Amino acid sequence: MMPSKAERAIAFIPARVGSTRLPRKVLLPIGGKPMIQVIYENALGAKLVDDVYVATDSEEVQRAVEAFNGKAIMTPAEGIHSGSDRVAFASRQIPHDIAVNIQGDEPFMTGRMIDEAVKPMIEDKTLAVSTLCREITRPEEFDEPGVVKVVRDLEGNGMYFSRARIPYPRNQEGIKYFEHLGIYVFRSNFLQQFVRWEPTVLERMESLEMLRMIEHGVKLRVPVTREDTTHYLSVDTEEDLARANEYQTIRAKEGTK
Repeated sequence: MMPSKAERAIAFIPARVGSTRLPRKVLLPIGGKPMIQVIYENALGAKLVDDVYVATDSEEVQRAVEAFNGKAIMTPAEGIHSGSDRVAFASRQIPHDIAVNIQGDEPFMTGRMIDEAVKPMIEDKTLAVSTLCREITRPEEFDEPGVVKVVRDLEGNGMYFSRARIPYPRNQEGIKYFEHLGIYVFRSNFLQQFVRWEPTVLERMESLEMLRMIEHGVKLRVPVTREDTTHYLSVDTEEDLARANEYQTIRAKEGTK
C-alpha cells in the first residue's frame, strides 16, 4: 500500500550524448525504443511521482523526447559536472518538494522500484535523501568496479559505498552483497545545498557522489528493492547494451512493468 503524501515529487532523468564509454547511449535502442524512452516510460509508472522530465544539454535528446511526447528541460552544456548538478539546475525550473534523480543508463528501474526509493522520504520527514539497492546474485559482479556496493546499518541507512567488494568476507556464513542502484531522492532544498559542496576526499577517490554525503554526516536511507532483479543492469558499454536487449526480451515475455 502506497503512503499518502502532500509533497510534490518530480522525477528528473539527466541525459547527455557525450558519455565516454558508450557515446549517445541514451539514444541507443533497447527493445526497439531509445533507452531514454524506456527509462521515461518506466518512471511514468511510479505512483509516488507527480511528473517526469528529461534534463539535457542536447537538442538531439530534446527532439527524441518530444517525439514520444515526453517533457524535456534544457540545461547548460558548460558548468555541469554531474547528473546531480544537471538535475539541480532543471529542478529550479519546476515547483516541487522532492526531486527524484533517475540515472539515464538505468533502463530496468521500474515504477515500483522508484516508489520504493521515494517512500522513505514521505514516511520520515527528517530524511534529506534516500536511494535504493538490490542483492547481488551474479558472483562475477562481486568484484566488478562498475557494480557499486553498499553496506547499511541496522536501520537501513548507508554506511559506505564502494567499487570494491564490501564487506570483506573473512567469515563466509550468511554473507550478502548489495548493489547501489542509480536513483537518488532528494528534498529539493537539500539538493541545492548538496551541489554547492566541493567533492570530498573519498568521493574523488572512488568517484562516487554518495560519499560526499557520507563524509558530511548526512543520513541517507537505502531500502532493498523487493523487485526481481535477476535481469538487471545499467548500460555503460556495447556489451551491456547487448545484454540489456536480451533482458528486455525476457522481461517483455514475463510481463514485467
